Amino acid sequence: MSAPFLGFWVRAMKLMIADVARAFGVTENTIGQWVRQRNLPVHEMNSQYRFDRAELIEWAATNQIPLKFDIFGSGNGGRSGRVSLARAIERGGVATNVTGDSPAEIFRHALEGMVGWTDPQFEEVVELIAARQCMGGTSVGDGIAIPHPRMPVVVPDGEPLLRTCYLAQPWDVGAPDGIPVEVLFILLTPTVHVHLQLLARLASILVDPDFRRLIKSRPDQTRLLAAVRALESGMQESEPAGGA
Repeated sequence: MSAPFLGFWVRAMKLMIADVARAFGVTENTIGQWVRQRNLPVHEMNSQYRFDRAELIEWAATNQIPLKFDIFGSGNGGRSGRVSLARAIERGGVATNVTGDSPAEIFRHALEGMVGWTDPQFEEVVELIAARQCMGGTSVGDGIAIPHPRMPVVVPDGEPLLRTCYLAQPWDVGAPDGIPVEVLFILLTPTVHVHLQLLARLASILVDPDFRRLIKSRPDQTRLLAAVRALESGMQESEPAGGA
């Protein structure tokens, strides 16, 4: 495990069972049941449960269970403000009819046309996303997946982006619900905290069944942004005043 990835993993692996219960608004007993019966990802450290934030968010999205934003605590280093999912989607743009015979080829075609990377940086990003896909599926059900490297990457202008991609052909990634993936949300961020914030925001709106139906209809960027902005505006009241 490389030093940068190890540092990311240590920072992410902070949640105890009480934190997770509070994040989901359930009891610790319920969390224990989810671990045993619903495959809630958990790690044992010194004979105690520890939870990885990214794994937790992915599980919540797959199981369509709302997650509260206090999961982040003071992880933003004391800085206030919230990241905007709509802004990240606007920066990432929409790619249609994405093709490829391998994960790397699919991701390479999905990100084609984006400016701001050198060729080596572009290839590194593609390799990181493909490696993450090989480590474990990123499908969240209903033909939707969220490929993302679990570490910061070089992004154009240093701002996070979320690339929406509609595949030309369904892609069987071994999703838990058995439905091949047709829509990708490729998340790329410059910092760990922003990565987790945007991943949680995306997971939260994917709990909404109307939004999932919209995504399956392959909306253009205008319709997609309108829906995301409406859902994000509803999140503001549920988030702490000092930022997520």
